[in-house]
Amino acid sequence: MKNRGTLALLSAGLLLGGITHSDASHFSRSGPPPLRQAAGTLQSYLRAVMGRDYDAAYAMLTRSQRTYFHNARNFASVFESDRLRLLRYTVGQSIGNDARRVVFVKERFSIRDYAHDRDVTLEGTLAYGVVRSQKNYAVKDGGHPWRAIVPSVQSENRGARIVVRKVSFFTKHVQLLLTFVNTGDGFVTILPYRKSVLKDDAGVVYPIIEVKDWRITDKQLFLGLRIAGNAQYTGFLTFRLPARSVSRVLHLEVAPLLREGDALPFNVSFPPIELTHA
Repeated sequence: MKNRGTLALLSAGLLLGGITHSDASHFSRSGPPPLRQAAGTLQSYLRAVMGRDYDAAYAMLTRSQRTYFHNARNFASVFESDRLRLLRYTVGQSIGNDARRVVFVKERFSIRDYAHDRDVTLEGTLAYGVVRSQKNYAVKDGGHPWRAIVPSVQSENRGARIVVRKVSFFTKHVQLLLTFVNTGDGFVTILPYRKSVLKDDAGVVYPIIEVKDWRITDKQLFLGLRIAGNAQYTGFLTFRLPARSVSRVLHLEVAPLLREGDALPFNVSFPPIELTHA
């Protein structure tokens, strides 16, 4: 996941909200009792993630995060959809106080590279929050969707094949990871931010998000993508959705596409995307 570290580091500023004083220290089991207790909670959380014990890891999250994911099954789907495996970690510096602290952890992990259909091993530094609630500590692991699925739905028209790799649900938007493949001759141009439509089984249309925030808008697809024959591109489209959508099915249509030499653009319509768990 290319932006895994970026999302975690960006969340550090949010996690620090409300801290009245701060210090930088090595976060370990040494130090005053509150620091040792907070360190122990984070270590337990990381061990649970490493061991894929997502029920245990979910139980160590803050109350607000447990509410965000809704249940341990949704929480697990975030890791399972990316085939994420935490292989090694080193807990480093921390910033904050006894009540709320941001801890930086260097991780080595394997993850699914959907653009090349392979698992890759990466290293990066992520930020975790450790928050005191009464006498106990809990972990805030930010930047994730609250639910993710891998539907493996695809459709093709005029030599342009599009595969839905992953669907990620956030509080106010849903993000679809897509692979665009040109199986025909000549170039095909894709302008998906112009007329692409996502709607649910009740017919409610989710508007596409076109803001120039490249964390939620794919810049290449936003500007327009021209794919040569036998080439492909993996990117994402993001749509607004009602909070906690209960829809069981999504319907996607990507348009417009234009094949070199053709006069008229065309679209690619998908079979229903069933929102089963990963």
